[in-house]
Amino acid sequence: MSNDLGKRMKKYENVFCSQKLLNRVPVIIRVDGRSFHSFVKKFHLKQPFDEYLIDAMIQSAKFVAENLQGFKLGYVYSDEASFLITDYDRINSSGFFGYKTFKINSIVSSLMSLRFKDFYTDFYNGFDCRCFNVPKEDIPNYFLWRLRDCERNSLNMYARSFFSHKELQNKNKQDIHEMLYKIGQNWTSLDDKLKNGIFLIKKNKEIEFLTIDFRPTYEDLQDILKDKI
Repeated sequence: MSNDLGKRMKKYENVFCSQKLLNRVPVIIRVDGRSFHSFVKKFHLKQPFDEYLIDAMIQSAKFVAENLQGFKLGYVYSDEASFLITDYDRINSSGFFGYKTFKINSIVSSLMSLRFKDFYTDFYNGFDCRCFNVPKEDIPNYFLWRLRDCERNSLNMYARSFFSHKELQNKNKQDIHEMLYKIGQNWTSLDDKLKNGIFLIKKNKEIEFLTIDFRPTYEDLQDILKDKI
């Protein structure tokens, strides 16, 4: 009887736990801080950019990358990190934890939080995580999308340190640049990692960091991803 009961309970469990990603198709894993607005207030982070937080995110993402089977490329900005993994380096390669979505999400969010707590011991917010397949030809577009979001986010954060919410309301990117220029401020003079985030690349089994000092195109991202997908 207990065996039959266990089988029945397993059926309920498997409705959620059995979901898997497609094999031999690139996988993106994205994590972002949960309720980081409260985290920012609690730890009194510097505005618009907190160097200690940036380093914590980069090092935490590096820790995740080092523990990801099939890791190819990572990208970090603000409270968000993305990771590209594949399972087709060899004909007998297998996916990270069988590409089970609940396994990937729980393990990656836990790894990110574990390393992040080395920087903020009272950190309790944690990280949300999602994973999904993306066709090879759209991988550059994915990272281009996140880079454009980084640019928008960075510009808005920088502008908010000089202008009120009301002053910036309904202003587009060009408007904001002009407003900053009129008061002698230039977003383009910021450090590259503040404007464009930072890439994590695996070279000779080591994770290295890469920053870019230009506004990339699809072709630029293709070049960065060369031999990775």
